[in-house]
This record gives sequence, structure tokens and C-alpha cells, in this order.
Amino acid sequence: MTERPPVIPGTGPEFQETIIAFFDKYLGNVTRNLHSLADQMTYQKWIRLTLVVCAYLLVRPYFVKIGNKVQEAELAKQTDAMTNEEKAAAAMRGDGLGSDKAEIPGVTEKDEEEDDVTTGADGNWGGKARKRQRKFIRDQLTKEELRRQWEEESDPDVADLCT
Repeated sequence: MTERPPVIPGTGPEFQETIIAFFDKYLGNVTRNLHSLADQMTYQKWIRLTLVVCAYLLVRPYFVKIGNKVQEAELAKQTDAMTNEEKAAAAMRGDGLGSDKAEIPGVTEKDEEEDDVTTGADGNWGGKARKRQRKFIRDQLTKEELRRQWEEESDPDVADLCT
């Protein structure tokens, strides 16, 4: 004797017909409302709608700038309130809350500025590769520094356990 799988209520053909009828009704309502909207719009209403849209497009960038300033102020408050450990962890994640770039021995700021403005046409090839390499070295130095900080903090704990 074979067992039949349990039937989930509401998944039969009636349910599918109900869903199709719902979408058919929805589509009919949308088309009817759009046609009536277009028929009822006068020139005055079109001009009003155009003015509202244009005003929105003109004012929106200012609202975005205000929002950015508020967001930067909140970020500054968060950064000031963070401890050194949290800043190191944030730098490791790369979310912009931590410290600046790690210093690479033997590379001056002038070299980095030159790499930022080089093109292939001026004969200074390999600028992107040097930039990638410096980024990789910075990441490795940051990881090593964090590891050393962690080891220094955990040494007293281990020493207490060993004695």
C-alpha cells in the first residue's frame, strides 16, 4: 500500500483560479483608473503636477546634503566614543571608523601622490600595480599590528594561568 503525500489546504485548482482572478481584477482596476485620470486632468492640473515634480527635483539635492551632514555628525560622535580596541577592529573591517593608512617603510607621500595622477601615456608604467602592492602591504601591516596588540593584551592572562 502506498501512502499519499499530505495535501496542503489551499493549493488546489480553486486556489490558482482565485489568484488569477485577483490579478485580473487588479490589472483591470489599474487600467480603468489610469484612463479616468488622463480624462479628468485639466491643463491647470497638469501644470500643477509639473511644478510639484520640478520643485522636488530642484530641492532634493539640498535635502540629500543635509542628510549627509547629519550622518557625518553621527559618525563623528560614534568615532569619538569608540575605544582603541573598537577603532582597531573597525580599521580591520575597513568601515572608515578606524585610523588612517598604515605607513609603509621606504615609501614617501610624494610617491603615493605621483601614483594617483599617473597615466599610461607619460611612460610611468606599473603605477596601478605599485598602488595595489602598497594597499596589500598596508593591509598586512595593519593585521600584524592588530595581532601584536592582541598578543600583548593576552600575555598577562596566559602568564597568570601558567603560574
